[in-house]
Amino acid sequence: MSIESKAITLEARTKNSVVREMCNLAASTGLLWDAPAMAEAVAAREALHPTALENGVALLHPRRPQTSILSDSLAALGITSQPFPFGNTAGHQTDIFFLICSTDDQIHLRILARLARLVSDEVLLTMLRSTRSPSEALELIKAAELELIESGRK
Repeated sequence: MSIESKAITLEARTKNSVVREMCNLAASTGLLWDAPAMAEAVAAREALHPTALENGVALLHPRRPQTSILSDSLAALGITSQPFPFGNTAGHQTDIFFLICSTDDQIHLRILARLARLVSDEVLLTMLRSTRSPSEALELIKAAELELIESGRK
């Protein structure tokens, strides 16, 4: 999995602004051509069932692959300076946002599964929350991914 775009610190403070900012961030890669259309698809998915997890992470994604507005699948990462309620009715706060943009269901499920495993690591989440740069966050994720791969081989 490749995180194509990252923002440390994401300036958004509301659910709608997070979705918009994350889609704009993904569009900055050149792989997503229509950020507003992606934001609409992600917001519709969030309305069905919020993607915020209890550990402060949200795995934003549209319900279906968006082949007409993507040249390739990508993931984007945004971290806010302060957590805030994000569609989670249990009162949990969210500050780490991943946006999954995929061109087909298999890729979508593969990225979602990999991210779900990565974000279950509280040490990784603590380290991500203390990062000061996008490149540092990317290095942390790459190292955690490599560790996952290596542990799967044992």
